[in-house]
Amino acid sequence: MSARRWGYGIGQGSVLIINRLRLEYEGLYPVLTLTLALLTYGTTASLGGNGFLAVYLAGLILGNSSFIHKKSLARFHDGLAWLMQIVMFLTLGLLVFPSRLIAVIPAGLRGRSVSDARRPTAERADRPVSGAAEPARKKHGRRGSGCAARRRSSWRPSRWSKVCPKRIQSFTWCFSSC
Repeated sequence: MSARRWGYGIGQGSVLIINRLRLEYEGLYPVLTLTLALLTYGTTASLGGNGFLAVYLAGLILGNSSFIHKKSLARFHDGLAWLMQIVMFLTLGLLVFPSRLIAVIPAGLRGRSVSDARRPTAERADRPVSGAAEPARKKHGRRGSGCAARRRSSWRPSRWSKVCPKRIQSFTWCFSSC
């Protein structure tokens, strides 16, 4: 069976388990959902499927279903996701040596200045022709503007190979420009 089927099946089963199992303490429900996520990954991976995809799909099923303590579980998993992002950022930061940062500062500044110069031009080109009505989704948030767009335009692999020929230098450059 594929990871999609396992993820969907275990996601549906998780909703049933959470709704039918009456735990004495509300604090045990996050433990239950983490256990179900690990069970989903382990079962799918041991059968040769993609465990990450199965857990992702099970999470989508759980997120779109109604079950008891959904708000508290969403808050718990949101906090856990933030904690894991912080841990990942700190772990990657341990791989960057301060002595190597000096070598990539000029490349980072060049990439940042090019992306800063290109961004307003792209925003002007994205505007509608005068007199034309602008769609509602574009009024509230322009696609292609903001910090993520700036990174996207300056993180092309072709620029990495020209500016930083060595892999360690490119990792240091990319991580320090975050």
